[in-house]
Amino acid sequence: MNLEIHYPLAYFYAETYEGECTFELSVDEDNDLNVTICTAVAYRTDLEIELEHVLTDYDLQLIASEIYDDLLNSDLHEEFIQEGYNIKIQEAYDNGKNSRRTI
Repeated sequence: MNLEIHYPLAYFYAETYEGECTFELSVDEDNDLNVTICTAVAYRTDLEIELEHVLTDYDLQLIASEIYDDLLNSDLHEEFIQEGYNIKIQEAYDNGKNSRRTI
């Protein structure tokens, strides 16, 4: 499968179908990338008429895996890691500020 990624949109091209999907990215506590497919539509390319291709769970997992592989350790992944770090720093600051006692 080939992908063309323009976050949050990806175009995918398989042997018998092609389409597009929207996806969300996040990072977990270990800074591993998580890909969630939000919407997806595909059409058959092996027929002379335009016919919608019903994506299976396997198809969606394959697309998500391809997006993951392409974006792992990319600049976009690094941005999400930095954003998560900045949020943790801000939360720690806010928690510290809110827990101070006033006399």
